Amino acid sequence: MAAASLGNISLLRVWSEALTYTRSDTYTMKLPPAVGQYWAILAVLVLLAAGYWLLIVWAERSHIGKLAFLISLVIPANAIRELGSAYTPYLRGGLIRVIGTSGVIIAVIVLVIAGAIVIVKGLQGIYKAALACSLVVAPLIPLTVLQDIWAAVHYHDATMRDKPVAERVGSAGPRRVVWIIFDEMDERIAFDKQPPQVTMPEFQKLRETAIYATAAYSPTSSTLSSIPSLVNGRLVKTIRPVSADNLQITYADSEREVRFGDEANVFSSARAMGLNTGLVGWYHPYCRVLNRDLNSCWWASMPMQFDSVGRTFSDALFNYPRSLFETSLLSPFGQSLAAKEAGRRIQALVHQALQVAADPSLSLVFLHVQSPHAPHPYNRRTRDFTLANSPVKGYLDSLELADFILGQIRGALQEKSLWDSTDVLVSADHSYRSSPAFDGHPRDRRVPFLLKLAGSRQGSPYTGIFNTLLTRELISAILRDQIRTPDQAIAWIAQHGSPFQGL
Repeated sequence: MAAASLGNISLLRVWSEALTYTRSDTYTMKLPPAVGQYWAILAVLVLLAAGYWLLIVWAERSHIGKLAFLISLVIPANAIRELGSAYTPYLRGGLIRVIGTSGVIIAVIVLVIAGAIVIVKGLQGIYKAALACSLVVAPLIPLTVLQDIWAAVHYHDATMRDKPVAERVGSAGPRRVVWIIFDEMDERIAFDKQPPQVTMPEFQKLRETAIYATAAYSPTSSTLSSIPSLVNGRLVKTIRPVSADNLQITYADSEREVRFGDEANVFSSARAMGLNTGLVGWYHPYCRVLNRDLNSCWWASMPMQFDSVGRTFSDALFNYPRSLFETSLLSPFGQSLAAKEAGRRIQALVHQALQVAADPSLSLVFLHVQSPHAPHPYNRRTRDFTLANSPVKGYLDSLELADFILGQIRGALQEKSLWDSTDVLVSADHSYRSSPAFDGHPRDRRVPFLLKLAGSRQGSPYTGIFNTLLTRELISAILRDQIRTPDQAIAWIAQHGSPFQGL
């Protein structure tokens, strides 16, 4: 019973992700765990129970066995930490942001040494206490097992499926805008104080023909609230995920909650002009909440541990045990499963983005690209997706990946002879939140903001302070052909820009 209980506790994070996610959690989920995953969890439980039974048998016969048993408790301890991370950020990435990766490593070493001293001094007592604690929580076993079987037998994903998009209209308008949001791109690190080991030639090339702001601020510091703010053109103060297709938002100038997607937005404005719109993004379930205002849509969810183990029984059976020893950012096996999955999803997103960006029938294209947001799977030295265990410094690699993606988008447009005739706006939803751990400097809330107007040949700096909340109206003005030259665009930003620096 103790062995089965310890196996069950070791799977706490897995159980919580597979069984106890709420309707509000489904907002950022692409699909629920697959049937094969549920059966794989039961198989892993049996394997863990067998492993702990062997350890207990060994521990009953020797002090070395007791020591090995106590060391193995790092697995359920990590599962408890993962479960507790839902209540405090310091049990997940928040601690890395405060003290850095090296600080976390030092803290772990100190804890291991302290734990070893305690174990040596009281081996028998600690062993008996661990067994007793495992028996106390043994009644959880039938609860989790029966819930797992129920979920496997009654699997359904109807509420999480993407919804149909609007039918396309006949022709494109006089102007065409491609709006690119690079998630968590930081103006200070990417441009003002760019590290010498980083090269971003595509962004430099864009700056040579674009208006580039040096004091642009995002609406908020969170993707969940900043994206609706940018798309709707109104500052979102609070957000409340309700279900797979329902994000309730409250604007800063109102106390009334509204549903994201029900309000007028940059896409509905374009559709009202008789234009086609397209979107490729990540994190937000765009194809479930904005589908009525889009003519083309594709999105990917943020890679998490539960959806990075594979959806078949065989994949999950192999990867679930491995996931017990790693986090979404760190792994003793090299790349974490979440980082591997991030690499696959980034490549899939870019593939879709290139097709949509170069579709001449779409007058407004919105691309929300994961890079340079963590996990960081891209290795700038080898130019492939093999980077491992770099939760903070990997930001540099992801900056170069963002630059590479920008170059691919330019190339796709040039191949269709669309680059010169397309207005391209590049910005970010928020700056790098882990920048203090990255280089020791206070976080800078500024984000890039580069606007290349069709036919523009000269770059123009803009030093005025403004919030990128104006993006929706700026794009609508461009689509209405009211802004044609860099001077007109700069005058428009100066007139409509607000010194408000975001929440």
